[in-house]
Amino acid sequence: MLKNVTVMEGESVTLECRISAYPAPTVAWYREDYHIETSIDFQITFEAGVARLVIREAFAEDSGKFTCTATNEAGSVSTSCYLLVQVSEEFETKEAVSAKEVTEEKRYVESKDVIMAEIAAAEEVPGEAAAPFFIIKPVIQKLIEGGSVIFECQVGGNPKPHVYWKKAGFPITTGYRYKIIHKKETGECRLEISMTFSDDAGEYTIVARNKHGEVSASASLLEEADYEVYLKSQEETMYQTEVTAYVHEPKIAAVAPPTLYADYEKEYEKEQALIRKKMAKDTVLIRTFAEEQEFH
Repeated sequence: MLKNVTVMEGESVTLECRISAYPAPTVAWYREDYHIETSIDFQITFEAGVARLVIREAFAEDSGKFTCTATNEAGSVSTSCYLLVQVSEEFETKEAVSAKEVTEEKRYVESKDVIMAEIAAAEEVPGEAAAPFFIIKPVIQKLIEGGSVIFECQVGGNPKPHVYWKKAGFPITTGYRYKIIHKKETGECRLEISMTFSDDAGEYTIVARNKHGEVSASASLLEEADYEVYLKSQEETMYQTEVTAYVHEPKIAAVAPPTLYADYEKEYEKEQALIRKKMAKDTVLIRTFAEEQEFH
């Protein structure tokens, strides 16, 4: 039977169990529902009735349920255990970490019918508690085959959140072409992918989690043709926004200056003065005409 294992981040892990069956079974290993293949990071052997999985270097993202399944024509049998990887502060030695007062919290999170086990190891920072949040989110990147790409973001929260990256729902671990960097003091996070090829295209997600909550953000790695389409759509969106702003912007010359009440009053007085002046002139003319008639 497999036994639960707890290790510090960066350590090697060996999971093993004894299997007795005839005819000799086919052995398969799984992390959650993900089938593990032999690679530079995972070594799988089955010798002398002992099935063994060796993880070259364990990271927090490796935490979870591991299952070994043996199958032959008579049927199948499986055994499971939980691997818990404690996260240490960056650049600190294991001795320094063990000397700290660390709060360990074991939680089981159900997501898409998968039960994950995790130990959150974090030192509380003075101040108000806060669920994780993004200061800077990752952005869409262009895939150049044979090149490299970097996704960057920055997270905050108290206690400082644990972060991990996923692609298509599967956790990404440091090793081979992937390098994950998390500076806990500043919250800066980086996912570096080297020697990229077309299969690397897709959506990458970073998840930040502490005991107060969880937050995630995603960004796509697009092949060149798709990236050009994306850039064109962005340019069109920006152009439409600029045109809309220009059309709705009022023109200063088209706006009539405000007319004050005092101006109306002055105009009215001028008109009344002209009328009085004209009436006075007409009165003089009438009087002169009347006097001349009387004289004759």
